[in-house]
Amino acid sequence: MTILNRPDGNMVLKLLGVKIADRPVFLGRLLPELSRLHTGTGRPHWSVVDEAHRLLPDAHFEGTAGVPQNMRDCIMVTMHSEQVVLDALP
Repeated sequence: MTILNRPDGNMVLKLLGVKIADRPVFLGRLLPELSRLHTGTGRPHWSVVDEAHRLLPDAHFEGTAGVPQNMRDCIMVTMHSEQVVLDALP
């Protein structure tokens, strides 16, 4: 978040070192922070979530816990959109 707080900051975050089962928890903590930053500063302009079905699985996010209501600044890439939590989809 320190990098993204800078107007000239850019970041690529790879979660290869995080177990697949732990990735939704990690992203569930990160997304609200990104949403707050975006609401306050307009940054990051865009977020890209690759393999969204693994990071935002419907089985992990029961209800709306951890999924920001406005994810319009997020591009989600997946081959299994039916497995992505509905609250994350536009």
